[in-house]
Amino acid sequence: MRIFCPNLVRNEVVLERAGENDIVDEIRERKWRWIGLVDRREDGHSDKQAITFHMEGRRRVCRPKETWICIARREFESHDSTSIEW
Repeated sequence: MRIFCPNLVRNEVVLERAGENDIVDEIRERKWRWIGLVDRREDGHSDKQAITFHMEGRRRVCRPKETWICIARREFESHDSTSIEW
């Protein structure tokens, strides 16, 4: 890759030279693979129940207001996909 210590090189350039994907894209791809796997499982499976689970009550202080599945739903709606049903 011919990158030496005194040279300042952006991470994007290093990833491009190495032929690797950005970590954000990799996480997004793995998340959708997992959601697809869970979607294909039978209805009573614990993974499928975890996706549709809704916690009652309030969150503790400093906890995120959006859950992981809420973020996935928003991404799903923005991609115009129809294969997964919530």
